[in-house]
Amino acid sequence: MVSKALIRLFGAIVLFSTASALKVPASIDKRQLSSTVSSWATTESPIAKAGLLANIGPDGAKDGGAKSGVVIASPSTSNPDYLYTWTRDSSLVYKWIIDQFTSGADSTLRTGIQNWIASEGRIQQVSNPSGTVSSGGLGEPKFMIDETAFTGGWGRPQRDGPALRAISMIGYVNWLLNNSGSSEAATIWTYIKLDLDYVASNWGS
Repeated sequence: MVSKALIRLFGAIVLFSTASALKVPASIDKRQLSSTVSSWATTESPIAKAGLLANIGPDGAKDGGAKSGVVIASPSTSNPDYLYTWTRDSSLVYKWIIDQFTSGADSTLRTGIQNWIASEGRIQQVSNPSGTVSSGGLGEPKFMIDETAFTGGWGRPQRDGPALRAISMIGYVNWLLNNSGSSEAATIWTYIKLDLDYVASNWGS
């Protein structure tokens, strides 16, 4: 389940993009409408960003005790219980965070990015109900927030996670390669390769 903060952030982006593309009746001042939407997005974006970062361990205000770099789906533990980390959702969160960092919009995000990548590298190696790292385990959709396997019933495997994780990490690696970070990039490539090999083997499943 995607966190409320992520939904709010994406909602702001979609609303701004949609409003900009709409054919507005002649009776409405388009400049005023654009200004109103832009003003709302400017106000909303930092609120949504703060809410998103609050759901990331180990220092997020609502991280539920998650390990370093782990993105929780929700701090809720009942009705529903979503205090887990989803590969798909955390990868979407960090796609946006990495884009913010690599574009120069927020230079403070690098340590968090490194923590997330290290966490995902550990999670890749966790044996789970979908298998091991070499036998289908990369398709496991969610894990406990301490990076251990979730062994309860769930719809598995879910094959979008590895692809989205690779896409997000590739964005950061490209930045590293342009900024004297080849050693760090080489380590991250081992995680990316695992995911890409999984996608290549299972894309038609």
